[in-house]
Amino acid sequence: PEVLPISEEEFATAWREETEELLLARLRVGLGVGIPLYLAFSLLDWFTARAHWLPFLLIRIVVTGTVGLLLWWQQRPAARRHLLATSFAQILLGSAGISAMTWMLGGFASPYFYGNMLVLFLLGLFIPWPVRLTAGLGTAAMAVYVVPNAVLHGFDAQALLPIFFLAGTIVLTCWATSAAEQSRRRDLHQRLQLAKANEAVIEADKMKTKFFSNVSHELRTPLMLILGPLDSLLRGEAEGDPTMLLRAMNSNAHRLLRQVNQILNFSRAIDGRLQVNWSHGNVGQVIRQYLEGTYPYAKQRNIELVVEGIDDLPDNYFDVEHVETATANLISNALKFTPDGGRITVRGGHDEENLWWEVEDTGCGIPEDQLDKVFERFHQVDGGRSGKIQGTGLGLSLSKEMMRLHHGDITVRSVYGEGTTFRITLPIAPPPEAEAGVAEGPASAEAGGASGSNRPAKDVRRSSDLSTQLADLNEASLEDEGLGEIRGPEGAPLLLLVEDNPDVRSWVASELRQNYRVVTAEDGRAGVEAARKHRPDLIISDVMMPNLDGFGLVKELRADKTFAATPILLLTARTGSDAVVEGLGLGASDYVNKPFRKAELEARIQAHLRAAKAEHALDERESRLLRIGQMTSTIAHDLRGPLTSILGRIDLVRLFAETRGELAEIEDDLASVERVVFRVTAMAEELMEYARGGSVNLDRRPTEVREFVDGVAADLGGPLADAGVDLVVEHEGDGPLPASLDPMRMQRVLENLINNARDALNGQEEAEDKRIWLQTRRDQGAVLIRVADNGPGIPEELAETLFQPFATAGKANGTGLGLAIVRNLVEAHDGTIEVDRRPPEGGAAFLLQLPLAAEQESAGEGLERPSPEPTTTG
Repeated sequence: PEVLPISEEEFATAWREETEELLLARLRVGLGVGIPLYLAFSLLDWFTARAHWLPFLLIRIVVTGTVGLLLWWQQRPAARRHLLATSFAQILLGSAGISAMTWMLGGFASPYFYGNMLVLFLLGLFIPWPVRLTAGLGTAAMAVYVVPNAVLHGFDAQALLPIFFLAGTIVLTCWATSAAEQSRRRDLHQRLQLAKANEAVIEADKMKTKFFSNVSHELRTPLMLILGPLDSLLRGEAEGDPTMLLRAMNSNAHRLLRQVNQILNFSRAIDGRLQVNWSHGNVGQVIRQYLEGTYPYAKQRNIELVVEGIDDLPDNYFDVEHVETATANLISNALKFTPDGGRITVRGGHDEENLWWEVEDTGCGIPEDQLDKVFERFHQVDGGRSGKIQGTGLGLSLSKEMMRLHHGDITVRSVYGEGTTFRITLPIAPPPEAEAGVAEGPASAEAGGASGSNRPAKDVRRSSDLSTQLADLNEASLEDEGLGEIRGPEGAPLLLLVEDNPDVRSWVASELRQNYRVVTAEDGRAGVEAARKHRPDLIISDVMMPNLDGFGLVKELRADKTFAATPILLLTARTGSDAVVEGLGLGASDYVNKPFRKAELEARIQAHLRAAKAEHALDERESRLLRIGQMTSTIAHDLRGPLTSILGRIDLVRLFAETRGELAEIEDDLASVERVVFRVTAMAEELMEYARGGSVNLDRRPTEVREFVDGVAADLGGPLADAGVDLVVEHEGDGPLPASLDPMRMQRVLENLINNARDALNGQEEAEDKRIWLQTRRDQGAVLIRVADNGPGIPEELAETLFQPFATAGKANGTGLGLAIVRNLVEAHDGTIEVDRRPPEGGAAFLLQLPLAAEQESAGEGLERPSPEPTTTG
């Protein structure tokens, strides 16, 4: 990119700031080394001037102390403005201290003047001072050395040597300072240019990205309004008179052609292939003919179009197409940015060397900080009737390039909020290349105003060109009478369509209203308001819109809990994954790229509506299950009182029967009732634990699993045999199989699984061999318990919900909580339970996996287990 020049003010500011930072940093380093060295030279004083050692040491302490204090103060922000003065004082103090020592050592004869040379060398090589300050310090140091010595010791031949060396050192120091300053200035200038070039590259990259995004939008939108209506016509789905659809297709074809022409011209311009086809004629007549075609567009919006002085322009050499393109860009922009009822003035004039014409509007104007950028490639000015950024950002840049090839120019002046004036200036005298390459015949005739037999053909071409050049000004071709109103089949899902392009909005809405109720909005802000007003089932939104774009709409709606689950589809002409990632990251549900087919859009709508409906149903089911669980918990809690009362009555009956000597006759019946009450109490407790969120209080003990399973089988074997079911117990492997279990809770788990298998087998009356397997084995660090049967198995449609609450697997007498409680109890034991719907036995199989306890914990332990009667829990 072209590097902009560095202004004097910009350079001076950067130079001042850099010098201050560099001076401060070097003072810290230089004086940080110089102060200790200055004091260290007292050792030299001891050997060369011992008689004066104490006064010299005092001088060195005073000088270094003062310099150190100044260095400390220089670190404060308030001292920055005095940095040069204080640094001057620090260096001069060091030199003066050395000069004072020469006063005591015989004046010019003392070799201590070499110390001043060291100070001056430090200044020239290290301290970034301007030359005048360096020269000033050298002069001051020389005066402090020469004047007191001449007064105290006289001026003789011995003075020449130190004065000569000091003067030479001062000259060399000034030269070094000057060279260093020039080098730093060049370096700073290059760095500023590089920084500006980097900024220009970054800005150009941003503008190009924006340009390609806009180009994609400007090409895909009219393309969609050509392909979409055409597809409807071909499928015979267009309702009523197709004229409106054809008019929309024609208008968008011209809009598409204009964008393509502009991009092709831009490509030629950047490659240097844009050429001028010179013609000799009257530019005023070309402009006048062009303006005649713009009157209808201005009239549609009640804009006054005033023409002044155009007919008085002199003949010159120009390219007709370039003049029309530049004029079209200026007038098109004026019409875009001028409000209804405004005024546009096109005036012309000339002097001895140049002719000019300008387009003045009463529109919104251009902000002052953007005036210098309006002719840059890809730059766009916000505003216009819709507030939307218009076009690709190439028009003015391309127009300026075309006029530059004519040895002319385009300039702009504007007052923000009042209006803008663009002026085109062309030379009257023919450029050298114009006379040599002037087009004769048709082109020249066209420039001056065609006549004769070829006039009808030229009028047709000019009319076509005008339609293309002013295509962006066409009003909507499709009617959208339902803006903000709900229209469509009664009872159908409600869709909100947010789209700023009236033709796109009208066409998409009309297509969707065949199957949905549709309400429309013209920009993002109106879309948010419509969403809150109508609560649609699904929202479809364009991305690039005025006031609030599609991303802003998504962000604002997702922040509202009301629309947290509402599907939002974004329609976009932007290409690349970045836009998709940005939209999905903000909460958009899906993307549909323009141009799209109606079938694709409707398929996505249906998919998201189905998903939203299923999610809503799931939420309703979870809410319903939560209420049922709460109710179940309440019932289970209420049962505890009556059950406790029953147990109390049993104790009373037992006591009464014992006093009468009849206890032996009823003890078995009382024990049976007591066991059932204990079992129902345990079931109620499990229901309450499940309703509380699965929190289970376990009484875990070291348990030998094989003995435990044998005990459960002994309890259930008899009742199963009575029901015609054979219970087979199988233990794989030898040795202990320890686990930490709550025996009563784990027995409930196995009883539930075995009783479910029994119920499934009893549902097969014709089956003869009804069998349930209860198996155990060790698998690495786990205990496996398997319950299988040869019954009818589990229906495939119920397999996924088997462990969910209230899933009864088709049983008429089940509560649907049994397997949910089973899983809850197994997980409380840090285990897992899985179902095999197609086991080798033929029915269903449940596999419990529990952690294997340390063998020594269960070695020799007996099994403590109750002997309750088996029950069915569902």
